Amino acid sequence: VIVCFRCLEGSTELRIPVFPPPSRLSSPSPASSQCESPAPLILTPEEMVQLEQLKKTGPLEPADPKPVPYELQRGWWRIMDEDQVRTILGNLHSRGVRERELKRVINKYIDTSMDSSGKMCLPGDKTATDLAITPLDSKVSALPGGAPLVDVPSDWLPEVALRVDLAVLDQVETLEDKVANASMQVKGWKVPQRATTEEGAIFRPSCLPKEGESDPRLDPVLLAKERLMCLEAAIERRYLKPPLGVSTGDVNLCGMSGESPPSDEVPKGLVVWREAVGRAHTSAQIAMALYMLEASIAWDKSIMKAVSSVSSASGKGSSV
Repeated sequence: VIVCFRCLEGSTELRIPVFPPPSRLSSPSPASSQCESPAPLILTPEEMVQLEQLKKTGPLEPADPKPVPYELQRGWWRIMDEDQVRTILGNLHSRGVRERELKRVINKYIDTSMDSSGKMCLPGDKTATDLAITPLDSKVSALPGGAPLVDVPSDWLPEVALRVDLAVLDQVETLEDKVANASMQVKGWKVPQRATTEEGAIFRPSCLPKEGESDPRLDPVLLAKERLMCLEAAIERRYLKPPLGVSTGDVNLCGMSGESPPSDEVPKGLVVWREAVGRAHTSAQIAMALYMLEASIAWDKSIMKAVSSVSSASGKGSSV
């Protein structure tokens, strides 16, 4: 709305211009188009009942949340019958994100689960439902709440940590072989020898410090980080897709014509990826960077695949 003021001596006149109504044949414009009304809010039957109750009684006073009992803050809960399932469904909050999703999944599969369980289990046969009571179960049931105690932060198994670290290192070595088999590496780069199968190699979990300078044990996370950064540098830039690479069209045609994208411009995503790998100190961080690199490689544009396609096409042409 445009408002015009005319200032005279001793008076002020307000004028509002009058615009003609828009023609129906004219093209709609942002000024003449009307704003659409928002769609009505769709409520569930339970929410409709709560809304009607709210209209009758008015808003309720906010109640103080009750603390969760200590014995219910850990451990597992075993549901024995269908009535317990129905009780849980009735207590799930309709506005809770996780509770609403849990309720939807249970309602979706409860009938199928009941039917399949009834067909597999004979009436009166509790072999599939009863669990054998072990001395450990008796010990746990005697604890407060009948649940295991909270794990101590320093309570962990070095064997499990080492197995996870070696698994990530093995994945990096597997990606090296995959890149070499697809001929996506730069000239002069060769696949280094596998550290996980090297004879005489001894490893330690990355969370354990070295026991002096003469400690012969290797850190698998440090090796995986170094090999991953070397692998990224050994991949030809034309085979890297965004965000780690630059989109340059068909990489096969680009490679056959001898052209290559400018190498002085490093994508921002690749800069962030390199910084993340440099700061990584756990196997989980290395794994995320590894998956990001593998997903950014254009495997379907491998030069080996292009050469195979050209060879098959030339064979058909010669036969014709």
